[in-house]
Amino acid sequence: MSGLEPLLWECIRLLSAYMPPSGMILDAGANDGSSTAMLAREFRRHTVVGVEPTRVNVKRALELTAGLQNAVILRGVLSESSGALSYPLGREFRAGVLSQVTGSDLQPTFGRRRNNITAHSVDSLLLERGQALAFAHFDAEGHELSILRGMQRTLSQTRPLFTAEAFPSDKPSERRAFRQLKLFIHSFNYTMHEVRETCGNKGCRNFLCVPAELARVGGIASSSAVSCVD
Repeated sequence: MSGLEPLLWECIRLLSAYMPPSGMILDAGANDGSSTAMLAREFRRHTVVGVEPTRVNVKRALELTAGLQNAVILRGVLSESSGALSYPLGREFRAGVLSQVTGSDLQPTFGRRRNNITAHSVDSLLLERGQALAFAHFDAEGHELSILRGMQRTLSQTRPLFTAEAFPSDKPSERRAFRQLKLFIHSFNYTMHEVRETCGNKGCRNFLCVPAELARVGGIASSSAVSCVD
């Protein structure tokens, strides 16, 4: 199992005292379920929901989380709005190229010769399950902004801690996407803290996103593991 990166895990545990004592923890995309299992073992009083689109990864995630009563594996994706999506047959073993939202192999079409899945907005998923969001980790193949647009009510009302992967590189397209993500997160009065380790692809980083009212608690502001993003 790979799970979450070491410094990211250190930051999550550092701030765990400032999470609600119960509620939902989201892990999207959960990939093979390693990170979902880590979170479920650490946060026994929370319901940890791993969201993953491909059958092969969902099968493995179910195996890794078997016996963890607070772990749920949901085959689907997170997006700006709820709806139906699909991806071509034969893509099961190319899980890494699947986006968590429309824009990659995932398309807003259904069919007998397609792998059909359901897209959820975070706000609708929480409403459906009757839970508040305590924490979320978003590894969405560069489409984190679309997921965040689908959780605006949650960001405004319950103010959860969350992490988002992004590419703060010098490539114009990635720089532009990162700027849009940063502006959106700051518009909800959140601070962003770059975790000083590579995650996944070269150049990718995790960003710990903290409500401004909590930014100076938990030692995150002074931690050597992160640097604040203006």
